[in-house]
Amino acid sequence: MLIESVTGNKVIIKRPAPITMREHRTADSVSYTMKGVDEATKLIRDNVIKAIYIRGYGFESMNGAINILINTRIMGRAILVF
Repeated sequence: MLIESVTGNKVIIKRPAPITMREHRTADSVSYTMKGVDEATKLIRDNVIKAIYIRGYGFESMNGAINILINTRIMGRAILVF
């Protein structure tokens, strides 16, 4: 059940029937463990979910990338790879 967005704002579902009448599978939305990262990577590799690459940041731009994440100026999720 979806209860809030990644920003913590209330989610309003205007058409609940299409959501409730379908089977959904949810992976970790946030992975703090290697197991969670491995599971998400497997879902992408098996084409169960599609990763959309928007922009990459080099190591020297890491602080700027973290600032974008903190200020929620990015839609969806982001992964920082070292």
